[in-house]
Amino acid sequence: MVPPSDIAHPAAGVAGSLPPAGRPKGSGHDGRHGPDDDAPQIVPRRHTGRWLTAGAALLIFAMAVNSVVRNRAFQWDVVGRYFTTAAVLDGLLLTLWLTGVVMVVATLWYIAVTTVLSAGQLRC
Repeated sequence: MVPPSDIAHPAAGVAGSLPPAGRPKGSGHDGRHGPDDDAPQIVPRRHTGRWLTAGAALLIFAMAVNSVVRNRAFQWDVVGRYFTTAAVLDGLLLTLWLTGVVMVVATLWYIAVTTVLSAGQLRC
């Protein structure tokens, strides 16, 4: 008969089943993941070029707006007169109406296509 002290615990040979030596059980560290591992750290990407390009574009846009607003030869009263003519306002109204119609038609088309696809009657 084998004495009980010589019988190995069933989980003793399974890696990661016992807490690492020196760490209290229930410390949240299971021996596989942790800040002191050799695994590479995930850090956010640096987008320096994007930020510099966006800053340059914003600066150029601000310079263009400044040039238009402060230019005395621009004649804002003439712009106001032409912008409020019947032809321009009718064109603006037509553009807004067409935008609304296209949005409604596209929504109805989307609903019809997704209904057919979800019913399994059409394969893409």
